[in-house]
Amino acid sequence: LTAVSFVLLSYIFFSSFFNGLFERISYVFADANTQFRFLEYRLGWELIRDHLWFGVGTGQQLLYFNRLLNLEDSQYVNNVFLQAFIDLGLAGLLAALLILHEIRAKLKFIFKKVRREDLILYSGFAASFLAAFLNGLAEVTFFALPYAIIFWSIAGAASALRE
Repeated sequence: LTAVSFVLLSYIFFSSFFNGLFERISYVFADANTQFRFLEYRLGWELIRDHLWFGVGTGQQLLYFNRLLNLEDSQYVNNVFLQAFIDLGLAGLLAALLILHEIRAKLKFIFKKVRREDLILYSGFAASFLAAFLNGLAEVTFFALPYAIIFWSIAGAASALRE
């Protein structure tokens, strides 16, 4: 009953938002942007298949996409793990997964030793890392310089806090 009430009240007060959301969801797989994203992923997997072990080289994916798609302006694939796999092959994917694992392990270690009064601060850092990696599944978070600076600044601040 509470969930139904919440949805009903939300729909009443946010009906224009929900209408836009439902409209967007209804054509998400048919619009040109999504179709182009699927094409990027398909070409990315073809590059991985052709260059599995060592990748195409850092930054070379843009040249391959320009050539394969006949584009004047190409962009990175919108997934940080797929981008690492394309650029540096299996070694790049393993490096990205190792970084993710190390950050998770350090956060777990820090949370075991954190004082109760510092818990909110550490929770904010953990949420920042989680948001960055989730965003990295749909954006080139770590390949855009402003995002990378912010991410590594947060990583440095979080590691310095435990001391």
